[in-house]
Amino acid sequence: MKDAYRGMHINTPNTNKGAWFVKLMGEGALDDGGLFRESLTVICIELQSTALPLLMPCGNQKALVGDNRDKWVINPAATTDAQMKMWKFLGALIGLSLRSGILLSLDLAPIFWKKLAGENITDNDLKEIETNMFNNFETYRNRKAKGKSLDKFELTMQTHLSNGDYVELVPGGDKIKVTHDNLEDFIRKTIDMRLNEGKKQIKYMKKGIDKIFKSSFLTFLSWKDLEQKVVGNPTIDLEHFKEITSYKNCSVTHEVVKRFWKVFESFNETEKIKYLRFVWGRTRLPLRGDEDVQQHTIELREDKG
Repeated sequence: MKDAYRGMHINTPNTNKGAWFVKLMGEGALDDGGLFRESLTVICIELQSTALPLLMPCGNQKALVGDNRDKWVINPAATTDAQMKMWKFLGALIGLSLRSGILLSLDLAPIFWKKLAGENITDNDLKEIETNMFNNFETYRNRKAKGKSLDKFELTMQTHLSNGDYVELVPGGDKIKVTHDNLEDFIRKTIDMRLNEGKKQIKYMKKGIDKIFKSSFLTFLSWKDLEQKVVGNPTIDLEHFKEITSYKNCSVTHEVVKRFWKVFESFNETEKIKYLRFVWGRTRLPLRGDEDVQQHTIELREDKG
């Protein structure tokens, strides 16, 4: 992604061919849309890895507990000038996806989409990705209810952000001990601090979306609709895949075609995604109703004898 965003001007595509042209050095491949989609897949892989500092695994993914273990969240420390330009570029990619129907292979937590759509976020949105944090809160409350001291936890009026950095909840908070009297204030301030992470990054992503269309239009979408339109369904819908498959020099009743679908159905989800990426340059099926979709084609070579 670092190489992609530098000096790049994104043009909104009218077809599935893409917003930029991809050329593989030393190879003769022509970019008829597949290479462009492959470049988007590579960008998304880099975003959801240690290669780039923009996103990071959510708490549940790091701790391997609760739901949303595959989800990523905004890194609150990614605020350098260069990183803010990258957030803006990511926003432009999201705008491109919404405008063109070209899906992005991103696994972002629901709280990300809610913030981008401008919806109200609640404590439960944080709980969905930080199970251990809320379990700890209940442990503290239970000890308080039983009249037991909180000293063993060595809590002060500070908390850590998603990236592990500690911040004070009140001035001088690192020296203010958490007791029964201020426990609820500590919990409330901790949750509020975490809910407010990423505001600057969201602002810059909306600036990137503004390059494609007015980001204010996002308020007309629910966060679920926004997520669906940008990332689609990570699970391969076999019937939908068959609907957007065309046949050349054969038909759906041909024995070879029947064998193909039988083998494909035997694949696990990872193998299906690998197949899509190899033949189509994408990891997710296009949305239903996308009239401009380039169809998946099964072609049998004619026997010349």
